[in-house]
Amino acid sequence: MVETTLTLLYELGLIIIIASFASELFKKIKLPGLIGAILVGLFLGGPGGIGLVTDLNLVNTLALIGSILILFTTGLEFDIDSFWRTGKVAFLLTTGGVIMSIILGFILGEYLGFDPTASLLLGIVIAPSGTSVIAHILTVN
Repeated sequence: MVETTLTLLYELGLIIIIASFASELFKKIKLPGLIGAILVGLFLGGPGGIGLVTDLNLVNTLALIGSILILFTTGLEFDIDSFWRTGKVAFLLTTGGVIMSIILGFILGEYLGFDPTASLLLGIVIAPSGTSVIAHILTVN
């Protein structure tokens, strides 16, 4: 039990420290910090990564909580006047983001050898995370 807790704390601390560092580094070079965090995820435990993060259940739970918090803070910071001024651009970005996520998920599924229905389902599953990313980008800019 103690060893599991220490491993959990180690992985969580590693994720937070390295992702925060990468996010700030990407902001310094005028790129979205979110890209740095994604690259850290791929590096630490993603396919072909170095495998430092092993508890995928923890990561999935944290990802769900993070997505909920991003959407919640987006709602808190939502400015209706700004929305009406930039509503068309926001609508096009979010709609385009959902469509692109579905298309890219479908292409990835086909590449991985899934049947068309499973590939489409993969795209649909990926789409909400794409919307969360765009919502975060809209609140930061």
